[in-house]
Amino acid sequence: MVSDIETRLRLVEDRLEILNLEGLYAETWDFGDADGWAALFTDDGVFEMLSPTGEVTRTVAGTADLTAFCEDLNRTFQGLHLIHAPRVTLDGDIASAHIQFTFEAHRAHDLGFDQTSVTDAYSVLYVRTTAGWRMKRRVERAMNRNSRTAHPGSFALRPV
Repeated sequence: MVSDIETRLRLVEDRLEILNLEGLYAETWDFGDADGWAALFTDDGVFEMLSPTGEVTRTVAGTADLTAFCEDLNRTFQGLHLIHAPRVTLDGDIASAHIQFTFEAHRAHDLGFDQTSVTDAYSVLYVRTTAGWRMKRRVERAMNRNSRTAHPGSFALRPV
């Protein structure tokens, strides 16, 4: 029979592993490690994006497509995820989380660069695998996006 302390320790270990997974999620995406990012999902894992009204705008499924998705977007935008503390719910070998985040990104082009600030929320379903916790489904719900374009010389000092 498993003691109460063993049960509690397992829950703490599971929660910490999921928190670490979320840290790796941001790190692998932000540094363009597409293979590492896709490996955080199950082989049949799904990443889905929703509009502010909840309409599905993009669905990416399976390791190969997840890898290509990360590679494609990192060719266009570079940025940094600022992940807020997740609210994690554990239930045996299944877990879920609600995570709010901000993504600060930029994209260089011939006229200068675009800066984009995204504030969204993730709903994540995790499953315990032989390799540890992995994401089965991750849904990003758009909340707020702000962009601006900066042109070379637009900030240069000019004589009055």
